Amino acid sequence: QNLDPYTVFMVEDEQHQINVLSKGKYGGVGIQLGYRNKTMSVVAPMDGGPAKKAGIISGDVILKVNDEDVKKMTFNEAASNIRGKKGTEVKLTIKRYSEDDPIVFNLVRSTIKVKEITYSGMLSPSTGYVRLNRFSRNTPNEMHKAFQQLLNQNSKEIIIDFMHSRVSDHSAIDAIDALSQEYIDSGRKIYLRHLSSECKILLHK
Repeated sequence: QNLDPYTVFMVEDEQHQINVLSKGKYGGVGIQLGYRNKTMSVVAPMDGGPAKKAGIISGDVILKVNDEDVKKMTFNEAASNIRGKKGTEVKLTIKRYSEDDPIVFNLVRSTIKVKEITYSGMLSPSTGYVRLNRFSRNTPNEMHKAFQQLLNQNSKEIIIDFMHSRVSDHSAIDAIDALSQEYIDSGRKIYLRHLSSECKILLHK
């Protein structure tokens, strides 16, 4: 697939997606990977994961996995090599734009529990905020809980943020439409925030 140079393509192999959807966890270092200009980069390290604890940050470019050049692998091969059984080690060599020399991280893989919602709370007395990381069979329950908590805090509008998620625009819109009817019917507004745009009114009555 050919992508324009400003597109970040979230790459996940099919078997890994099946494992995450069925179990909600996997063995790895806890990073969301992106592909841009034929380069593997860290979109975001996951809270509590080995990568974030070691100091890997968003924007880091992964040059090597276990001393093997990632440009000699397919993207899925490189991502698969980063994942592995809990307790095993993986060596990542990264380029950070603020540093002249590559940085080497020796990480011990752990069990990464993938959260559907990584944050929810009030941005102001009237505006609630939900950061959606992915969509799975458990997401409706999690979003319902988040919406209810924000309703209890008298929110008049909610921003749904999936800037760094694995959720596509269409699946997010369908999910939000189905999950937020009670909220919308009460006269509140739902906003959507994604990489392609600023916050905008998505659904309201």
